[in-house]
Amino acid sequence: MRKQSWTKRDPIKNYFPLPNEIYDLGLSRGAISVYSFLLRREDRKTYQCLLGYREIGEGVGMCVTTVRKYVAELEERSLIRTERTTVTTKDGRKRNGRLLYHMRDTLENLYFGNITPNDQIVKSGTALEKAMEQSAECEEKLTALLEDKEKALLLRLINAENEIGSTMALENFILGFRLGVRMILEALDEDDGSLLDPNKEG
Repeated sequence: MRKQSWTKRDPIKNYFPLPNEIYDLGLSRGAISVYSFLLRREDRKTYQCLLGYREIGEGVGMCVTTVRKYVAELEERSLIRTERTTVTTKDGRKRNGRLLYHMRDTLENLYFGNITPNDQIVKSGTALEKAMEQSAECEEKLTALLEDKEKALLLRLINAENEIGSTMALENFILGFRLGVRMILEALDEDDGSLLDPNKEG
């Protein structure tokens, strides 16, 4: 039997590390795909990479609008930090360049406890998980059917709905907390009724 010879691979040049915690953060499949591509392209010395949305999209098989959405998700979860760059044309004019992605923030945030893998994890097989998967699937299919202007409009709608949901959740939390405090204060008031507690002295 002929012995199979395999090409030797440099563990630094031919592979890239992916933190185990990534799969415990409740990220969408698209966000994990984009994050993996960014790690693959990062400079191992500076922990940075300079990429455009279109270049990322070609690497992971997504449209520009979808890539932009998942980059925003990664930024919101503090997994990456982006920095806008500019380029100077031959006639001296400055234009927006590609985004500079800072990747080391992930390790630092994990170390300082800013990323908590156990928070907000959706249980497998639940109705919520199925609804989220269905929503993501419908969004991707709808995005594929739209032109650039319609895609941008859809993204604005999704972002607005997310902002409304986040704001309502925050406001409801504050209202609920205030209601709980008022209930505690009323419970501590022992002189607002017609009966006395026989087990309490005085």
